[in-house]
Amino acid sequence: MRQVIWAETALNDIDRNLSFISAESKSAAILVAERIDETVRMLAKRPIGRPGRMEGLYEKSVSKTSFIIAYKLSETDITIRRIIHSAQNWTEEEWP
Repeated sequence: MRQVIWAETALNDIDRNLSFISAESKSAAILVAERIDETVRMLAKRPIGRPGRMEGLYEKSVSKTSFIIAYKLSETDITIRRIIHSAQNWTEEEWP
């Protein structure tokens, strides 16, 4: 299993998105957080995402949410770079 490393940008994404969701429903925010965590743990065991929009990155949709995990792989680590809401309309040039 790869070691999970969280980039500061991903932690900021989580904080911002969960705060937004929590304003409507704390239980929904908890559920989304759990699904993101579960997906990250699964990726650490078996990275099955698709090639990302930026060279060197991969993407994995978080089941039953509107979020995408952007990550980078090495032989020993998986670095979570961003947690993006799928409604964000990023072009390839602007993808974080």
